[in-house]
Amino acid sequence: MDMNKEKSQIPISNSKNLGVWDLGLGIWDLGFMSPAIALFILRLLLVLLLYGFLAALFWMLWQDVRAAAKVAVLGSTVAQELALLYPAKVRTAQLHGTWGRSDEWFVRMIETLEEPVKHGDMRAFIRYALMWITSPTFLAESKDAVRGMEEAFLGAPPDPKGVLGHIHADKTHDALDRLGKIRCPVLVTAGEMDVQVPPRYGKAVAERIPGARFHLFKGAHASHLACVEMADEFNRLTLDWLLKSGGPGGREGPPGPPGSTSRRRSPRDRGGSASTPARRRSRRSGRAPRGRGGRG
Repeated sequence: MDMNKEKSQIPISNSKNLGVWDLGLGIWDLGFMSPAIALFILRLLLVLLLYGFLAALFWMLWQDVRAAAKVAVLGSTVAQELALLYPAKVRTAQLHGTWGRSDEWFVRMIETLEEPVKHGDMRAFIRYALMWITSPTFLAESKDAVRGMEEAFLGAPPDPKGVLGHIHADKTHDALDRLGKIRCPVLVTAGEMDVQVPPRYGKAVAERIPGARFHLFKGAHASHLACVEMADEFNRLTLDWLLKSGGPGGREGPPGPPGSTSRRRSPRDRGGSASTPARRRSRRSGRAPRGRGGRG
């Protein structure tokens, strides 16, 4: 008899005292353990290894990583709260199309998007949303793109309960009086054509955060969706700021005074040095250094 051919036909167990586990790859003689117990232990070990890996990863992120937050719309309000609650974890923040408090006008504007969702009309929701967040020029000249955005949304619409939760968060956000506690470098941007979150909201946020820089996108495409309509300019500005303000690959500088439009410059940025060799030598010798402020 060909034993290789007949191996898979060997019974699972040939004896009450001997456990035999056939996986089709051969026969495992466990001897002291039933197959069910062995399988349970194997699964338990795999679960413990997986959760141990995830726990270690979370611990490393929690302890060592400081993120560069670059977010828009409601995400920018989340970034505000992150910077306030976990200042050591947020290295820089970019807040695009942001606001610090939902006033009466803002709440009424958001309610125009809430009503169609309450009635289950997601087609009307995305139609109104694109009217608010894009520019008149984009709607008029990029009809194919607009149609594609609507079709993509309706092809896999979000859960209305989730959208209503999002809208509730929009209507109840209120961090304006706490923003002065943020200490990381912050870039705030707005579009002059943004009719959903007008620039006055972003300016108010920048004025409250010490050292925050405010930038206003200008032009016919400077909408709430300037990151899409003016992608080249948007990326150039935000990446340049990120590198200069302490983001990945950049150099971190201290924040400027409250309400300023850029971070405080270091002595090197001003063309000088905090302590040049000539100044150190002059302090030791008691003589004035050569150059600026010195003679001889």
